[in-house]
Amino acid sequence: MLPVSRLGDASRLPGFPSLVPFTAFIDRFVTMSLSSYPVFRCLLVEDNDDHAALVERFTERSDQPIQFTRLRDGEEACQFVRGEPPFKGERPHLIMLDLNLPKRSGHEVLETIKSLERCRSIPVVILSSSTVSSDIELAYRRHANSYLTKPTSLSQFRDLIADVMRYWGLRNLSPTPELS
Repeated sequence: MLPVSRLGDASRLPGFPSLVPFTAFIDRFVTMSLSSYPVFRCLLVEDNDDHAALVERFTERSDQPIQFTRLRDGEEACQFVRGEPPFKGERPHLIMLDLNLPKRSGHEVLETIKSLERCRSIPVVILSSSTVSSDIELAYRRHANSYLTKPTSLSQFRDLIADVMRYWGLRNLSPTPELS
């Protein structure tokens, strides 16, 4: 990746202040962000084995080590976030949540996550095949951080997962799970 400071000097353009201090900060920040979590922990709640395999496969090439915990139903997800056995109570940095799950819906899981003080600050990205407006509205009313629909092509799915990991894993600043 080309450092931001080498992309051009805007100070030579009329009306633009020097961006050198800002671009130097961005260069340091991007480098620091890659290592701000020794391992980026992602909870993937997805009942479809093929979709889960694609998400994990598309993140293998990431510059950042990612540890996935995959759960297959809504009840397991609620037990995980509440720290109930057999789960240790380890908090992820990000939760990727399907809506159409067995046992408890993704909406119910989202409501549980956001009702728990220890989990409220964990970003939750809904990753669903549903484009129904009532699903989208309910997810945001229950404080989802993002709602994304699963693309139908592999290349679009790969790009979407890369964008999610790049934003939530590298660019977004959030409290460390140990401190929240």
